[in-house]
Amino acid sequence: MAFRATKQKVLNRGIPPDSFLDELIAWGRTAPDEIFAPNENADVYSSVVEVLGPWQGLPHRRAAMLEVMRVLAGFESSWDWNAGVDSHNPTSTTPTTIEAGAWQVSANSMVFGPELKNLVLTKVGSLDGNAFQKAMKRDHLLAMEYIARLLRRTVRANGPVKRHEIDEWLRRDAVDEFHAVLGAPSMIRALRAESVEADSITSVRAEPAEAGMHGFDANTKLTATTAKALKEAGFKFAIRYLSRKAKPPAKDLTADELDIILDAGLAVMAVQHVAPSGWTPSDTLGVECGGNAATHARAIGLPEKSSVWLDLEGIAAGTPASAVIAYCNAWFKEVESAGYTTGVYVGANCILSADELYLSLKTKHYWKSGSNVPDIPHRGYCMVQHIIPDDKIGGVAIDRNVTFVDAFGSAPMLVTRGLAMDVAAFASPMLAEPVAADAPAVAAHDNDEAILRELAASHELSAPMETLISFRNNHGTPVSARYWAIADFDRRSSEPRLFLFDVRDNHVQSYLCAHGKGSEGPTDDGYANVFSNQPGSNCTSLGVYHCAETYNGTHGFSMRLDGLEASNSKARARAVVVHGADYVSQDMIRRTGRIGRSDGCLAVENRYATEVVSALTGGSLVLAWYSNATRPAAARFVADSAADEVWSELEPPAAHLAMDASETTASLAMRILHSPKIVLARGHTSGVQDNATAFDNIKDTAEGRAAHRSSYGNAPGGVVNLDPRMLRGMLDLAESFSFSVSEFCGGSHNTNSRHYAGCTADINTINGQHVGAGPSAASFQQRCRELGATEVLGPGDAGHSTHIHAGWPRP
Repeated sequence: MAFRATKQKVLNRGIPPDSFLDELIAWGRTAPDEIFAPNENADVYSSVVEVLGPWQGLPHRRAAMLEVMRVLAGFESSWDWNAGVDSHNPTSTTPTTIEAGAWQVSANSMVFGPELKNLVLTKVGSLDGNAFQKAMKRDHLLAMEYIARLLRRTVRANGPVKRHEIDEWLRRDAVDEFHAVLGAPSMIRALRAESVEADSITSVRAEPAEAGMHGFDANTKLTATTAKALKEAGFKFAIRYLSRKAKPPAKDLTADELDIILDAGLAVMAVQHVAPSGWTPSDTLGVECGGNAATHARAIGLPEKSSVWLDLEGIAAGTPASAVIAYCNAWFKEVESAGYTTGVYVGANCILSADELYLSLKTKHYWKSGSNVPDIPHRGYCMVQHIIPDDKIGGVAIDRNVTFVDAFGSAPMLVTRGLAMDVAAFASPMLAEPVAADAPAVAAHDNDEAILRELAASHELSAPMETLISFRNNHGTPVSARYWAIADFDRRSSEPRLFLFDVRDNHVQSYLCAHGKGSEGPTDDGYANVFSNQPGSNCTSLGVYHCAETYNGTHGFSMRLDGLEASNSKARARAVVVHGADYVSQDMIRRTGRIGRSDGCLAVENRYATEVVSALTGGSLVLAWYSNATRPAAARFVADSAADEVWSELEPPAAHLAMDASETTASLAMRILHSPKIVLARGHTSGVQDNATAFDNIKDTAEGRAAHRSSYGNAPGGVVNLDPRMLRGMLDLAESFSFSVSEFCGGSHNTNSRHYAGCTADINTINGQHVGAGPSAASFQQRCRELGATEVLGPGDAGHSTHIHAGWPRP
């Protein structure tokens, strides 16, 4: 399969090979539940709970164990099943103390639990140290079960776990990925667990889609290469075409292509080609086309109950609705008689009205096109198309689609392969890992609120989250148990400030989000400080919104909002919605230092609009938050002409006005964090692991915290604020160069180094070449001086042959 989060670097060991991950997943699918169940020991789960927890049940605990095993094997052996004695361990001298295998366990660790001895005795037939070493290298299933059971007994036998050295490298998104593939279609090459029947691994079946899955439709035959590219782009399913004719053309879906798509990890649905624009339907034509669709679906090997769609568009003007209805129902009858689930793609010029689509067609599944088409009364759509002009992935032209569960509980039926799928795992699509909507909406549970509070605290959003939870509890407003959102207008528009909280996967995703033109005030500094509910104000309105229905409008796939407070009660009348916009982009930030402004809407990047809307639609709550609006001492409150509304206009912060570029240190750091021209080191050349890497320094600064200094060698420890002059210099340098920063205030330098004052950076590569090996060092150093650096050292200066030291004056 195409691994992503689980293929990330561990320490300086590189990335795990696919073969290792395949074996780990194969074992994880069939390992006994008792290995992962809660116990009373101070074990691995209690050790890493702050990093990967809280635990969401046995499947989540199983996935978390695999993530610990992935990272620990990287630390211990670089994922080498045949690793032998640890030459750096002076006690590794006897058969019982010599380490062996991917997790470098030794025979004396059996003392921690009788189940460990029993396991080895059963599998090896001996407790001899030499036999133990050989078995840990040769018998991979034994090695995996042994380390898992050992970690459930104690973490004292594994130094990197005991000392929390692995914590920095553990990834929640890797746990999500393991969770997704455990029990999903088996793509394992290395081994098959004895308890899994081979035919269950390769079986093809139909599964209902979950709300929020992202897929695509394409009229191009997919290859292994293009299918992989689409899968890696975050898509979860493909929709491919069946012919109207008895003899299908080569470009349509075939059995071989179905295998290729499934092998790539994508689910599949089929839709039949429509006739060229201006065609005339009839019941006879419906029988013919429906019969051909059913025949081709069977020949390809699509399983019963999977969705086969009728494409209804481009009908000749003046065609009576009765002819269209007769065609559709004859088509549905032919396809359903073959055992398939029917549905209709509602396209432009479909002739039928909303009531005719709902009341007269004998199907339960409706797919909304990217055109302006009727909404389906009562039931709604279970799939919505989102068209982006010239949208191509891997050279394949696509239209994007998102699945829903309609108001009556119907969903598209996907073709999948393998063991019964945990289709819920599909609902973490492409984001950055994009997200999905649950329907229908239900009230949050107490446990969900605890998760929300924890997630909010980690992003310094505790106050707005308490406001949102309190509103829900006090007003009894139904809210999606999975998704909540906060737009934090305390933050500058160049920073991600729309936060989407996923309580099921214990995850927060943030997005750029525009405020209204009228909310900018006189400073044009990227901050919102004026808020209004008044029509024509072009302002953002503060307060809690109910996320309502979706539609395709001027800005594409969008979602209407209903204001639930006096401060935003006119949202629907003002057409305040969630939509994508070209002016919300990293390119706009690079050109202007901020994103553009809306007319009051919560506008996000076009590439993320579908996933944000898909997650929130149908009942979630979103809070537009501004902390100073609730503190009269900090703001002037002026009554609008509407009696039920107030808006605030703040004086610009003095500290902000003092900055030449009208930016805060945090916003400068956030721009560095997202700059494609600046690479930040995530480790020290010394190999010491701490929270003072270049990446950590910038991330802390971007989030409003002081940056950590290292505490080894000459480093003094503690924290320091990074100098905004240096940060602005980094951004100016990125206008002419791409480069990597190895240190800011971390690492070990001379005792009185400017690094520890937070005003110096070390650069080790420029334009893709190491300093000293490329021609750009001299011009880079000169540019640093022009930007205010007064201590610039590099090749030719003692101790600086491999990097450039750029120091600004001490604060």
